[in-house]
Amino acid sequence: DRERSAWIAVADYLLGDKEKGDAIFAPLETELNEIETQIDLKNEQDKKAEKTPADNTNDSESSDADSNQPTKEELQKKKQALEPLVARILCAKSVSEGNIESFNDSEKKAKLETILKSRWLARLGDHKQAIEIAKKQSDTDKSQVRPLATLTQLLWDTGEKKEAIKNFRRLREVAAY
Repeated sequence: DRERSAWIAVADYLLGDKEKGDAIFAPLETELNEIETQIDLKNEQDKKAEKTPADNTNDSESSDADSNQPTKEELQKKKQALEPLVARILCAKSVSEGNIESFNDSEKKAKLETILKSRWLARLGDHKQAIEIAKKQSDTDKSQVRPLATLTQLLWDTGEKKEAIKNFRRLREVAAY
């Protein structure tokens, strides 16, 4: 399925296999672009229909052709399902290329899980924001190991050893349960 394929493309990019990532990404991106084009065409048709008087009610040939086409609502649903997957792949591609601007452009649509976003930002070199996100998440989810482990690792990697040790002790307590 598409969700699985998107995660495989993410892994390919992050493991440095751009060709495999591109092979999965390209058809998904093409499909998204086609859906967006169809939505734009439907919007143009709607605008023309609003401007044109409703004199041609016997236009059954065009309505038969239109019945085979997806509705604008169906296209919007497809777009809503596909857009986060494409954006997530773009984020991973940006991380693999070290392109923080591209990452920031795609990140909102990707609907990344908070700790994943933090880790990817750290890989891009934005340690300050990565630590802020991990701190906020570990404060919100006090009983969760992953946010605290991520925070501890980020602090250690950036040289904040005392703070990292303090969080590691807390992590040992949380992980014991």
